[in-house]
Amino acid sequence: MKKILLLLICSLLLADQNSIYKVNLYQYAEIVSNAAHINILIDNKVPAKEIYFFVPARIDRKDYLQTFRDLLKDCQLRLIERKNYYYVTLPYKEPKKLYSFKFRYLNISDVKFLKNIFPNIMFQFFENSNTLYYQSTYSDHAKIKKICRDLDLPYLSSDIQLTIFVTDIDKLESSGIDFSKLGFDFTGLLEVSHLGIDFKTVNLLELKGVLDLLQKEKIIDIVQNPIIHLTDGKPTTFDVVKNIPVLVSNTSIDDNKVTTQNRIQYRDIGLKINLVPQIYNDSMIIDLNITSETVDDITDTPITNKLYYSNSFKLKKYQALFLTGLNVSQTHISKQRIPILADLPYISPLFKSTTKQVKRQVLSILIESYE
Repeated sequence: MKKILLLLICSLLLADQNSIYKVNLYQYAEIVSNAAHINILIDNKVPAKEIYFFVPARIDRKDYLQTFRDLLKDCQLRLIERKNYYYVTLPYKEPKKLYSFKFRYLNISDVKFLKNIFPNIMFQFFENSNTLYYQSTYSDHAKIKKICRDLDLPYLSSDIQLTIFVTDIDKLESSGIDFSKLGFDFTGLLEVSHLGIDFKTVNLLELKGVLDLLQKEKIIDIVQNPIIHLTDGKPTTFDVVKNIPVLVSNTSIDDNKVTTQNRIQYRDIGLKINLVPQIYNDSMIIDLNITSETVDDITDTPITNKLYYSNSFKLKKYQALFLTGLNVSQTHISKQRIPILADLPYISPLFKSTTKQVKRQVLSILIESYE
């Protein structure tokens, strides 16, 4: 009876070219076997009688096998060709194993993006050993291993030299130096100090010659001149500060009694520079953050001025950049008094005085690549 039904379906498919028939995988495999004169076996794990195809009658005998391949592929089934037969089976599921990768240079935190690339894989990061563990198929392991090897390279690094100096504007204006003869127009610093911060690529030899002259004339004061080693992507901080005492008062009220306690707290006041470099073979891009804080008056509770600046710039090898216009002018207020007499009524002004001194200064930083 089964053979008669199969022959009937085959004859209908071959006779009526305009029809579409619904057949299951088991039936269609028999049709293809007869039409293409091949043997087709089906894995007993494949639910052949529950998988249906809508098959057009317009199929040439020579195309039956290819059509069969395409339909199986759409069902995510495999057709394996053997010497004397074809075999229909379930897709191969690659087994998962536990793999690991130990990084030599790269930090574990830098590869946590792998979770986004392989969302179906569980990654475990062990920071103490700088090792990555994961369970995956071998094919995924090969991809992960290649990514990790490509990334696990020594960090690029480079050195820069900072020359940090403060210019006394009043001394510079009264110096009478003709900078046009020195090859570097340092008087432009005065204009920049009013206009704001300015980056300039400079002629290094000419500028250093002018700086040596100004330092001898005590017009500029070179605060620091360090060589700093930078590593790609790693923040580097350089501070030039003074730890000054500040009087801090705490007032408390207990049972209607007011109590005030004074204590000394130390604060870092000065210049703080933070650099984050992106280093390439012939250049680097530096994210620069500068905080400059100065003290205005010499008292127990001093008033401070804070300046903050942030920018990014590109520095090529054997190139120097001149950052200037950081106005750090200071107003010094000092108070003098004679104890007891300065507290007497009416005549107290005779025994105390306040002196105010304004010192105009501009902070400049010379940044040069250092080999």
